[in-house]
Amino acid sequence: MSRSNPDIEALLTALKAEIPASGARPVNFASDVRATERESLMDLCGFEDDAFLEKLIANGVTSNSFAALRFIPLVLVAWSDGEVHEDEREAVLQATVDVTGIGWGTRAYRLLSSWLEFAPDERMVALWREYALALSASLDPPARKTLRARILGDAFKVAQVSGGLLGIGRVNDSEVRALDSLEEVFTPSDAADD
Repeated sequence: MSRSNPDIEALLTALKAEIPASGARPVNFASDVRATERESLMDLCGFEDDAFLEKLIANGVTSNSFAALRFIPLVLVAWSDGEVHEDEREAVLQATVDVTGIGWGTRAYRLLSSWLEFAPDERMVALWREYALALSASLDPPARKTLRARILGDAFKVAQVSGGLLGIGRVNDSEVRALDSLEEVFTPSDAADD
């Protein structure tokens, strides 16, 4: 049988007595953390969509790992032939450092590295597609075309690194299909802009 500390018991009794007297509610730290995380993710996303932000949180995406989600297209191209070659892995990781400055050892870098070992599950791919569609819809036509060009350009670079003679000049059929699938994400929004 454990004994309670009388000093702690007295402190707890005093705190409990103060809460109703001041009209304050007990603090719900989990709720506060979730709200803070939603705000951080909203800032990173660049748009406010409550349902999408809740999906991110429900799928374990945090402000610390969100940056990795941006690179799903590159990961999909790397996995398009069923395996990730070392040169593709290096190209994806280098792109993340060049574009965002994601450093080795960060949560985003570790998540991205894990997707290069084990393909991301369909939920993450669906989240990226939803994010890309929502972000694209929130941009004006020139910015949307820039986003499309940047994502497809980076994905094409990954496709190029493992093809052809000495890795130059050949993108295989599975990579072409992956690139076409990525382009479809931007086609509905851009069709009206052309």
